Amino acid sequence: MIIDCIIRKKIEPKYGSPHERKIQKVLSLQSIDKPKTEPLKFEKVVFNYFFENKETLGISKLYQLESSSTDGLLELVSGQTVLLEIKYALNWSKSCQARIQFLRFLTEELHKKFCVNKPENGLIIFHHFSGDFVKRGWDYFYEEENVLNKNIIKTDIAQLTDGCLIPYPVVTDW
Repeated sequence: MIIDCIIRKKIEPKYGSPHERKIQKVLSLQSIDKPKTEPLKFEKVVFNYFFENKETLGISKLYQLESSSTDGLLELVSGQTVLLEIKYALNWSKSCQARIQFLRFLTEELHKKFCVNKPENGLIIFHHFSGDFVKRGWDYFYEEENVLNKNIIKTDIAQLTDGCLIPYPVVTDW
């Protein structure tokens, strides 16, 4: 009887989002001197890499999100909108966190607030694998991707290390 009461209870949150969600188009390179932690510094590096290589990467507009569930949005030359999440060290926990962040963005329909097309894909950029992903991170991620996101949003990962963006499997015909 107790479990039944617990799972039937409808809970309404007392508060909305604690922060106003904001979007900012990236119009210039960002200073990487100020961030005190490697993950924050890496986030700046990623935005700078995308900004400097917009044409090559097929990006028409690059947005950084503030107080949102995801780090950014990419509008591609093809017309697609891609959610962007940046994780310095990617492991199972961080990949789950990114997927939840994408799901929250979609559930809240923040694309309507920001006047962009509904995202069709998610992209996680990371510096290196850590923890349980060290040996077979690519395989572990895509094994779960094939199970989890069939009806939500297709999510991919790419590694940005030493100025090189590395997808999986390695793409050579760009």
